[in-house]
Amino acid sequence: MKQLLAAIADGKLAPVYLLWGEDAAAIKTVVTAVREAVLRPGGVSTGMEAFNHEQLDATRLLAAAEVLNACAQMPMMAPRRLVELSGPEDFGKHKRVEELDGEVKALESKRDDAVAALI
Repeated sequence: MKQLLAAIADGKLAPVYLLWGEDAAAIKTVVTAVREAVLRPGGVSTGMEAFNHEQLDATRLLAAAEVLNACAQMPMMAPRRLVELSGPEDFGKHKRVEELDGEVKALESKRDDAVAALI
């Protein structure tokens, strides 16, 4: 976990983070670090945080396209945009694992100015 947090603090962000497990405090720590790195690079507010941060709840989504569309949006006057999806395990229970894997790969292939956190 220390290596992950150090990489995030250095701005070495992955296009997708899948965070799960029993340790809610550890997950919260990583989410907070990603938010800071994406929305406040170098600890400085861009003033555009509200435009570059989208939080989605999987239980309320009708299609994966909503997540993909959010990730496809260009960041506004900032180097990156953050899209968070909470409860991804509750989304698409009817879909096959291969289809969901394909959707994650589609997220990974998007531009390098979008970061998705599946929490």
